[in-house]
Amino acid sequence: MTIPDFDPQTGYLPSGRHPCGRDEMYERYVSSMTDGETRAKLFTQLEDHAVILGTFVPVDRWWVGGSFVTLSRKPPNDIDCVAIIDGRAHHELESDVLREIDNLTDGPDPWNPRHKVDCLGVIAEAPEGHPVYDSFLQAWGFFDRFLTRETRPGRPRGPKGYLEVTL
Repeated sequence: MTIPDFDPQTGYLPSGRHPCGRDEMYERYVSSMTDGETRAKLFTQLEDHAVILGTFVPVDRWWVGGSFVTLSRKPPNDIDCVAIIDGRAHHELESDVLREIDNLTDGPDPWNPRHKVDCLGVIAEAPEGHPVYDSFLQAWGFFDRFLTRETRPGRPRGPKGYLEVTL
């Protein structure tokens, strides 16, 4: 797997989802960047977040987008990600565990502003005919569209790419 080059005019990855492994992501977005110290802290927080979430439910992969995977003059201030949660395991969990998973996948942590992993979750591979199958398709499409569009003022509009990472 090879992460494609940034678009020289926008600083974005080419449109679409780009698979990569943990080491490739680290090499490309931490150790080879001039703001590597900031990025290393964010990357460590992402790995810690993955470990904590993984104690409750298997996470198949992570979609990572936003400023962390963009070439910019300013260092990123967070990591925007979507945890792709194992659907079969998720459906077997008790409600107290589901609440913990929801707490870890509902966006920024307002109680800990130093935690910079902006994580949302989507249940993967809900089988067709399952009660949540339609919700799964809607969530999958929503997050795919969300990660491929620029929403910040002053940034170039147009499609951008994101990573699909196996941590």
